[in-house]
Amino acid sequence: MVNADEENKWAYLLAPTFQCLNTSGKPLTEGWIEVYIHGTRNKYYCASDFSGTLHPFKIPLNSLGANIILASPLHSYDVYVYNRFGSLSMSRYNIVPATNAGEAIADIINITSEDQTVDINVSGGTTWDLSIKDTTDQVAQNTSDISDIKDDIEDINTALDGKKDVQDAKTFNGAATKTVKKITQNANGEMNVEFEDIDLPAEVPNVEITSEDNSVQISESIDVQTNTKTFDLSVNVDDSLEYGQFRATDVNTQAQLTKIKGNIDLNNYAISLKKGNSYHFTVRGSYVATNTANTYATITYIEYSSFNGIQINVDNTITDPQDFEISYDVYNVSRDMNYNVAFAAMSGGKVSELWVEVHNLNGVSINGSGGGTEYTAGDAIDITDDTINVKVNPASGIDIVNDELVVKVGQGLAVDPASGLIIINSEVGDVVETVEKLKKDLDTQITPNFDMPNISQVYDFADPSVSTLANGACMLCQAFTIPINHEIRTLSEDANEPTLFGIYSQQGFGHKIMLALYEYTYAKSGEEHGSSTYVGDTGPVNVVLGVNEYPLKNRNPSITELRSDRVYYATLYLPNAARVNGLMLAGAPNYGNQSVPAEPRLSCAVENITWNNQELDMNDPTTTLNHYQTYTIEGVTYYNYYIGPWNSGYNERWTAPRFYMQIRNGEYNEPIIPTVPFVDLGNVLPTSVKQASELTGFTPSASNSSFRDVTPLMNVTITSFEWVDDMSTVAGWAAANCVYDSGFATNLSGNSNTTTDLGSVGTVDGHTMYAHRITFTTPITLTANTTYRFLCECFESSSSYIFEWSTPTDVVHVGNNGWYVVNQNVTRYDNIIGKYNKITDSNNNSYVI
Repeated sequence: MVNADEENKWAYLLAPTFQCLNTSGKPLTEGWIEVYIHGTRNKYYCASDFSGTLHPFKIPLNSLGANIILASPLHSYDVYVYNRFGSLSMSRYNIVPATNAGEAIADIINITSEDQTVDINVSGGTTWDLSIKDTTDQVAQNTSDISDIKDDIEDINTALDGKKDVQDAKTFNGAATKTVKKITQNANGEMNVEFEDIDLPAEVPNVEITSEDNSVQISESIDVQTNTKTFDLSVNVDDSLEYGQFRATDVNTQAQLTKIKGNIDLNNYAISLKKGNSYHFTVRGSYVATNTANTYATITYIEYSSFNGIQINVDNTITDPQDFEISYDVYNVSRDMNYNVAFAAMSGGKVSELWVEVHNLNGVSINGSGGGTEYTAGDAIDITDDTINVKVNPASGIDIVNDELVVKVGQGLAVDPASGLIIINSEVGDVVETVEKLKKDLDTQITPNFDMPNISQVYDFADPSVSTLANGACMLCQAFTIPINHEIRTLSEDANEPTLFGIYSQQGFGHKIMLALYEYTYAKSGEEHGSSTYVGDTGPVNVVLGVNEYPLKNRNPSITELRSDRVYYATLYLPNAARVNGLMLAGAPNYGNQSVPAEPRLSCAVENITWNNQELDMNDPTTTLNHYQTYTIEGVTYYNYYIGPWNSGYNERWTAPRFYMQIRNGEYNEPIIPTVPFVDLGNVLPTSVKQASELTGFTPSASNSSFRDVTPLMNVTITSFEWVDDMSTVAGWAAANCVYDSGFATNLSGNSNTTTDLGSVGTVDGHTMYAHRITFTTPITLTANTTYRFLCECFESSSSYIFEWSTPTDVVHVGNNGWYVVNQNVTRYDNIIGKYNKITDSNNNSYVI
């Protein structure tokens, strides 16, 4: 705030001779002071002279640890003093500014009387005499008005007492066999009631309700006045949904399961499944590496209904338990079977804890097995394809007599006593409601195109060495299917709950990409290959740090739903301009040299994508991937969409890693707009060290360096940044080689920057830490959601140390020689080294990131 005193009065907040010192008695050079209104967090901007020239909010301390600080005498203040690293050195509260004579100036008070009912006399500027003016006339008038109101109320009460229709309350008693026929009232308000006798004719039958199989409990009561019988029915529901939970420990191959709970049984450690039913399996486990190695590993869970392996990626470099979860369906079991749970023989590790949950997916049944195809007792009602089917069969309690549907109460049904209607027993109704809610939740939740446990690390999909494609426009593709219990619609972005595509990125990307879906149809008789049908795409989109969800922008109107009996593939389009490093997406390993079906491939890629000898224009918002080519067989024209990856000669790359893309129905949420360019981690310090020589594949020598990824959330111009390493004096080349683009292709540092050694900031494990600052001669402007490489440590030799921080881990690039980072002479280490940079922007705001 600014001094609001109309006379612009200022006073010394701190004595002109004050000096801030550190614990060693030295001036607090390069520190600062922050001032707030006492008792609040409201910032106050102080003046540097009596003309009202304002300080910045963070008031800098000079080489003596001092400054001139003036404030308005209208308030008291709280003062905080920080050192140059942002640590609080001291604080003082409820400070009152003083005049040059050292006396506090009293607060200014104005007392007025807007309606002139109070006389105000002032003496000496500080003494106030208040007296209330004569209001006798007003009091007299109010007294007269109150008296008139009392007279009016008395007149009203008198009128009410004289009304002729004010009568005493009367009670009319009827009889057991009589009912009220007519009620009348005369001019004086007197009531007259006529009764009519009730005559129950002899032909009215008595109602009897029975339950032959005792599945309905019936209680009967009689109203003797009206000769009415009332029946209370409660329906027995015998069967419960099939469910089982099982556990095993220390699994290397086949699991020795034990039953924990549920009504699904085990037979010789195998789960008993029933013919004709479908089951949903959820498998959770903890993998523990027993022989550590510097590699990732893959363990294979065997899905016994199809004998396909489900790949689970783990990290054998750590010994801590690694949790994973997979789920799948076993559809329409062909026979009663004992289902084993097993992994392919794994070496170097074991699943120390394994939990398996099994649910029967055949819907809800009432007093029967449910989902059956024969008309047998117990199959009275089932739910198939979201439809309640009533099966006509006398044995099951439902029949047709004289063209009327006759239902025997007791087969999971009840009679509503209020309406007399047949209803589903309330307990069964709750189950149906629960199943429908679960189905709705499934359709709007994440539907991944591969299991989450298989996401082992982050890949740079814009790096040609990852996709093994040339530096041209390319398309990465991978097949997936839709689970049978999902309904994924294809609705455009203007729908209430559009179809959403989602990817997860660990950094922003400076180029547009496009995501799309295609439906694959196998080759027909006489065709050389199958075809791809376009489903829809997102149009050109930007990639920001974190979760990115894009609504379907362009779509094929003839496809309204993704079906469980079809094969689809997700595609990621990268234009030629985007074939540079930096698209860091969550992904899963490639399929390597594993044996996979010839068609369709599970993952592949297409390179050098053009249409009409021209690349798609990603700056045009109407751009779509809906392009196709035609071919003719025996006079019949077929359409193959141009980018279809399973056409002949399309450079299949099944060695490319798979990127994680989710598909779901749901409301589109606009991304949150950030308000600061960086997330400030506060005053953090290292917690441990790692010797540089311990980094695999890295040979430290003179002028070594390491760089880390920095991605601003907003456009920002920076003037300097700081880091900490174990060198007392920073290497001379650092000033001109400290900031690069995401691929180390462009040096953004400039050649005339200033390097400042800030001295020791503490020790970790006996190793001294030194802080350094680089101040840019020309400030550098960083673009939002774009990744840059910032210097984070300099090394002198193999005995140098990398300091590790308690803050979140990050990607760090270690160069064999700091002078040659422009040639990408670096080794990349993912998520193993802590991060620290203190960045100051052009508004003098600092962020520890």
